[in-house]
Amino acid sequence: MKTAQNVAGFLGVVLGVIPLLQYLVTGRIGLWSFVVGDAPALPWAYPAVLLVVTAVVVVVADRREKAG
Repeated sequence: MKTAQNVAGFLGVVLGVIPLLQYLVTGRIGLWSFVVGDAPALPWAYPAVLLVVTAVVVVVADRREKAG
């Protein structure tokens, strides 16, 4: 389970936090441009959703690890 937490945390930072910060500074979403194009309707939504999913995965993995 620790590996799942590490992978989720890494993906959350690379595909969630960094693109959101980049969007705030430059208006672009970094690596997400390759997936959703240059001008999606809500460019900040993709990294934000991934960040929320990542947080849920990390919390669930941590609780499972502590439970047994």
